[in-house]
Amino acid sequence: MAAFLARAKRGKVKRRPRRPYAKRKPRTHTVQRPGDLIQVDTLTVTLGPGEAIKHFSAIDLFTRLSPAEVHTRATANLVAGFLAHLITHTPFPIRAIQGDGGSELQRYAFGVRWRSRNASPAG
Repeated sequence: MAAFLARAKRGKVKRRPRRPYAKRKPRTHTVQRPGDLIQVDTLTVTLGPGEAIKHFSAIDLFTRLSPAEVHTRATANLVAGFLAHLITHTPFPIRAIQGDGGSELQRYAFGVRWRSRNASPAG
């Protein structure tokens, strides 16, 4: 029976579905000047029983500039607002953003808002 099942699955490779919300950063992409790559992340900080806040942070991998904001929720619109604030307050242009794949970074509203800017999402 096991040999039959092994033959039945032979030749059928299960592939990962394409990720419409992210594009991998090319291996040749190196950080050589400010704004080449910004890492964005969210963190849940528990203050006590039933109390939690969301910490949004971004770090420029060249200058180590690290602005942050605190909110009660992590939504795509809040992340887009955080990035808009980041763009207006950094002294250099942002060329690429890399996220950790969190759901707030994958939402359609974030993608639409961010694609209207000049930077490219990089994973």
